[in-house]
This record gives sequence, C-alpha cells and structure tokens, in this order.
Amino acid sequence: MLELLKLKHFYSLLIILGLSLCFNLKSEAQLAKYQTKKYTLSQQEPVAQEVNERSITLSNKAKLSIRYAKNYSELAGIFPEHLENQLQKYQKQFGDVPPFNLKIKLLDPTSFFKLTKAPAWTNALYYQNQILLPVRKNYSERSLLRTLNHEFAHALTASISKERCPGWLDEGIAQLVEDSEHPLLRKVLQEWLSEEPLLDLNLLQAGFTKLESNLIPIAYAQSLVILDLLIEKGHQVQINNYLKNKHKITEQAFWKTVGLSPQDIDKDIIEFLNRDLEIKELQTAQNLRIDS
Repeated sequence: MLELLKLKHFYSLLIILGLSLCFNLKSEAQLAKYQTKKYTLSQQEPVAQEVNERSITLSNKAKLSIRYAKNYSELAGIFPEHLENQLQKYQKQFGDVPPFNLKIKLLDPTSFFKLTKAPAWTNALYYQNQILLPVRKNYSERSLLRTLNHEFAHALTASISKERCPGWLDEGIAQLVEDSEHPLLRKVLQEWLSEEPLLDLNLLQAGFTKLESNLIPIAYAQSLVILDLLIEKGHQVQINNYLKNKHKITEQAFWKTVGLSPQDIDKDIIEFLNRDLEIKELQTAQNLRIDS
C-alpha cells in the first residue's frame, strides 16, 4: 500500500485534499445500506430556536426553501444569488435542468449529527430533495459554500437525470462544479495508479459509502479525472445525452451512450494524468515567478 494512503485516519487525507465528502443518498435502497452502518436519519428533527425560512425560485423555476436559525441569517442571505450562479454554471456545461423542489437546512453541528447519526468527518448530506448542512463554529465561508456547491450539484444532477446517474459520475460532476480543485487531488490518483489498477466503476455505481475507508479518496479522485478525460476526448454531448435520456443505471448503458469502453479509459488515463500534472506544475511555477 502506498505511503500516502497509510494515514492513521483516512479522513486526514480527505482534509488534505480539501474534498467535500458527503453522503448522497438517492434511493431507499441506498438509505438501507446507509442504515446498516448504523447511520440513520432521525424521524424527528432537532428543534432550533427562532428558525427562519426563506423561499426562493431560481431561473429554471426550481423552488428552494432555506431554513436557518437567526444567527445564520447573514449566511443564508447570500444563498439565493450564489445558488442561481451555480445553476447557470451547471447548465452551461450539462444543459437545462428541469424544475425541482429542494429544502436546504442550516444546522449547528450538534443538531446535524443528532439528526443524521453520520460519522464525524461528514461535511453535509443530500437526501430526498434536501440538503442538510452543518455550520461549524468559526467556519470558512468559502469552504462552506464549496460544500453547498457540491450538494447542490447532486440535486441538479438528480433532476436532470431523474436520479439515473451512476454514483461515480454523480460525484465527478459535483467535484467538477464545486470550486477549484486541490492541487494534491490528481497526485494522489497518480501515486495510486503507479502500483494499483483503477477501481472497478461497478463498485462505485451506488456511491462510496460501502467502500473500504482507504479507497474513498481514490474513488473521489478517479471519478473527477475520468470525467475530465471524457470531456477532453470530446464526449461532453454524449454525457449530457446520457443524463437526460431514459436508461438503466448500468455501466453498460453509460459506455454505450458515450461510445467508449472502460478499457479505453484504462489505456489513456495514466498518460492524461501525467500530462495534466505537468501542465499544472508549469502553471504553478509561472504564477510563482509572476508573484515574485
């Protein structure tokens, strides 16, 4: 096993990568898997004092309800414009998103973990048209908005695909639109692939919650890089068609629509990753020279 992956706690690597790890539970079957790990959604939401609610309608006629305690009023106030911008960014790349309903709940960490029974490293949860977002003390606005972007992308993908998107593609899209990625992300995958093969995408079809803990960072990195590679190879239109058309949630259906096979990706991904990292390192060096 790689030294980079021998960290005592796997979420330390997630923190280093700056990943917005969350649970995206899209079906009762996935919820059942989630519950087998003793993470359950409480039937009764913790009551916050002076809960406010704000309703907004986005340009695609999506109806959003934002619930928040009074002390989060300033934060909630920036959500309408921010989410509209995220919608526009998503639609520019993946096409028009049908109207949908979404609840966003800003919770203090105690209420969030009491409600979800999620592990301590969970940053947020998207489930059944709602985003549960814990707001930690002394939170970073950029970090919290990045997490919101990630969860909101899951909601957009669920709407555009009618919840027929494989887990790895769903997570790849969410990372692609959430914010600028951490520079270590691709390096982690490069080091993994120097000794190990790509993870079987069939294992990532229903999400990442059942993976062994050391594989979760690799699953996130692999999902983003494969999506990047497919887009560079000119398959954006086919990906969009796959999301919008009725189909089975299988790897065979995805690759048939895209017109490639997983073997094509296996063959190209290391060269793509190495070249991409070289470009990023050159850009970083140039920026450093400019700053100095």
